[in-house]
Amino acid sequence: MEVRTGEVWKGRTERVPILHRLAQRLGETLRGARGPISFQAIINEEGKAAVLELNARFGGGYPLTHQSGANFARWLLEETAGLKSSANDTWAEGVTMLRYDAAVFFTE
Repeated sequence: MEVRTGEVWKGRTERVPILHRLAQRLGETLRGARGPISFQAIINEEGKAAVLELNARFGGGYPLTHQSGANFARWLLEETAGLKSSANDTWAEGVTMLRYDAAVFFTE
C-alpha cells in the first residue's frame, strides 16, 4: 500500500494468484538458492505481472509477513539445525500493518 525508503509503511496480506505463480516460477528458476528472497512486482491493466526487483534478503515488509503467521526466521533456523520443518502456507490473509514516524523532544 505504501513503501518509503525501502520500508513498507502500509501493507496488507493478500493472496494474489498471479503473484503466487510468479513466486513459484522464481523458485523453480533459482534452483539451489537458499534463504530469504524477496521480490517486488507490478500487475498491469491486462493482469500480467512483471518483477521489478529481486533481493536475497528479508524484505522491508517482513514484520507483516511474520505477524500473519509466515515465520520464515523459525523455518530457516529449523532447517539449519536439521530439525523437522514447520514451514507452511497457512499465513493469514487480511492482516494490515501501519508504521508511523514520531518526533521526540527533550530539554536538558
